[in-house]
Amino acid sequence: HDIHDNVMRISLLRSPTTPDPDADRGEHRFAYSLLPHDGYWNELTITEAYTLNNPLIVWAASRHNASRESRITNLGPFVSTDQPNIVIETIKQAEDGQGVIVRLYESQRRRGEFTLTAAFPLAEAWRTNLLEENQERLDIEGCRLRFSIKPYQIVTLRLLPK
Repeated sequence: HDIHDNVMRISLLRSPTTPDPDADRGEHRFAYSLLPHDGYWNELTITEAYTLNNPLIVWAASRHNASRESRITNLGPFVSTDQPNIVIETIKQAEDGQGVIVRLYESQRRRGEFTLTAAFPLAEAWRTNLLEENQERLDIEGCRLRFSIKPYQIVTLRLLPK
């Protein structure tokens, strides 16, 4: 993008000729948005960006071998934090099948403590590296764990349910 003489422009394709002379040929589709807002970049801005790029997907879940009448009705968050500057980016099954991986980051150049709450009781929690190798065992209290984060830090956690 660039701004020149009060004109904002966005470049959607580079169309390079090397190393691939056929790069960027064909039909392309783009979605972009401008979000005029007061103040600084914050959790509201980030929420709007995620809403544009990752539309909500809803899955109906039922208990294993349960009748249709006893479907799960508590649809609260699977994992949440108590600080708006902590963005939960990914929740997935661990590659080795051992628990749930939660990847999060600090989004507003703040340091401090926060609490992560799971929708299930925890047996163990670990801070891991990006390869999901356990690095540091974390103290847990039921469904919660509390720890510190640095500005813009990416944290990967392994949560093992009871």
